[in-house]
Amino acid sequence: MAFNVGGIYLDIKADARQVIQSLDKLHKKVTVGAKEMSSAYNAVASSMSGISRTGRRALLAITGAVTAATYASAKYEKQLAQVSTMLSGEGMDSMEAYKAQILDLGVAMGESTGTLSKRIV
Repeated sequence: MAFNVGGIYLDIKADARQVIQSLDKLHKKVTVGAKEMSSAYNAVASSMSGISRTGRRALLAITGAVTAATYASAKYEKQLAQVSTMLSGEGMDSMEAYKAQILDLGVAMGESTGTLSKRIV
């Protein structure tokens, strides 16, 4: 490439082979880096999918346990309501203590509170 600068000719020559070689090396490094990042991303995505499956299973188990506990509690309260219909006004004063004793006895005996409520009555 030649330039005329006020009557002086300036001829600039450049050997672009080294620049091209450097750019090729850089391109190869970027390509390898992109492949490594893609591989790492896929590994993270795969493990996140596994965590997601495990999380769904755990949530299902917890939901089932809470549902069962809620059902058992409602059933127990219904049974206590049946017991309370047999009590007079004075007997109702001791109903809270009765509920606590049934719960404690259920734990100690390994029986359900519903079974104990029916047996006591």
